[in-house]
Amino acid sequence: MAKKVTKAVLDGIFVLLVCLALAYAAGMRLWPEQTTALVGFRFYTIVTTSMEPTIPATSVVLTRSLREGQTPKPGQIVTFRADRLGESIVLTHYLREVKQDETGQLRFYTQGENADHYDEYATYRQDLIGTYVFHIPYLAKIEAFLVSSHALSMFVVIGLILAVYKLSLKNMDLTEQLRTAGLAPARLKEEERPAKAPASGEGARKKRGRALPALQEASRCVRLHDAAAERRTAGTVFFSGEVENTGAAALEDLVLEARFLDSRGRPVGTERFALEGGALLPAQRRAFGAVLKADPLAAGYAVKVYCGPGLAAEPAPAV
Repeated sequence: MAKKVTKAVLDGIFVLLVCLALAYAAGMRLWPEQTTALVGFRFYTIVTTSMEPTIPATSVVLTRSLREGQTPKPGQIVTFRADRLGESIVLTHYLREVKQDETGQLRFYTQGENADHYDEYATYRQDLIGTYVFHIPYLAKIEAFLVSSHALSMFVVIGLILAVYKLSLKNMDLTEQLRTAGLAPARLKEEERPAKAPASGEGARKKRGRALPALQEASRCVRLHDAAAERRTAGTVFFSGEVENTGAAALEDLVLEARFLDSRGRPVGTERFALEGGALLPAQRRAFGAVLKADPLAAGYAVKVYCGPGLAAEPAPAV
């Protein structure tokens, strides 16, 4: 129970994180400024080598937005806006110095890691976006590939291959279950298992497909031999074997009941049929064979034998 609860909690956390990531991506696509103000963080792509080797080109940097009145300190890596030949760009460089300019305003002097001088951009508090948190190397390359037509073609091909593979496995499994695989006998509790019957040369039957001898439930005076259930169609099985009277009195009106179970041992149907041929004398064995309805989900079976009038059952076909 604890494992199920833990798994449910972890699945819920995973789904929540995925939903938050999708919501963030959608918000940054549609309302970038509002989303950044709400979340307080934003990703930026490094497109130059000015911060190598600390931050390689094509890395994605996470920047924490500056709060009202907050001022970064020299030595920190900051993300800021700059005017390059009339074009507004965003850079991530070291903040080297903060001092007043000739107008009395605080000017922030920035520098790339590979540069031997300060940036020539005139950067003030209103130009600063935030401070560096961490970066993911080369993620921009992956992102660029994912949005390319080559990636789309690759995903389509991989999706088709996976779909064909999954359908093939499903078809093979269905074929195995419905055509070639015999139903496995149900596992009984130790006290429910009958004593093992001696092998009989005459009564032994060649098993077809993957049919297995059954562990059946039987009364003290009735024993089944060589019981087997083999799938014939999606909804039927051929159930066969022999019944032996191990008691001292003749048995009349014998009825066999087959209970079909799914792979988890849950019942998915019950079929009954009568053993023909009249009374079964002491030490006598009689073969039976019947085509029974069986749910396609049936993966096992258990057998009971009843004797005495009053049990409704269809006669078993002669074999």
